[in-house]
Amino acid sequence: MIQPTNSTPLLSVSIAHLRESLNRLGFRGKLLDSAHIESASDGMDWYIELTPAGQATKLRFHTELQVDMPALETVNKYNKMQRSIVATCTQDEANKSVWQIELATIRSLDGGVAIELIENWIESWVSELEEAVEIFFGP
Repeated sequence: MIQPTNSTPLLSVSIAHLRESLNRLGFRGKLLDSAHIESASDGMDWYIELTPAGQATKLRFHTELQVDMPALETVNKYNKMQRSIVATCTQDEANKSVWQIELATIRSLDGGVAIELIENWIESWVSELEEAVEIFFGP
């Protein structure tokens, strides 16, 4: 197998290459299965889903937050900020005072991308996730 360099465009990425990129950036990548990696930053767990499993052509970054206040207005305001992360929310069926907010973004390798770009996606995800937490939970 050819080992990609930062300048070698990839049409797909393996879970092993993604884990190596996470490690290079200082994150731990816990393999959950052949299509899912768990990592964390600032005490918050987040996930990367590879589609299709094995040699992915799409990466879906996502996490969930829980807040004990109505979240719809804040989610709408967040989404109007034109960020790459999209927020959705649902009210907890068992506890109506709790709202679950999902934050997610999808990145495509269409046309080929360098590992450097994938690592930029990871760094952007973490940066925007930190901003989202500040918006939803305050400073």
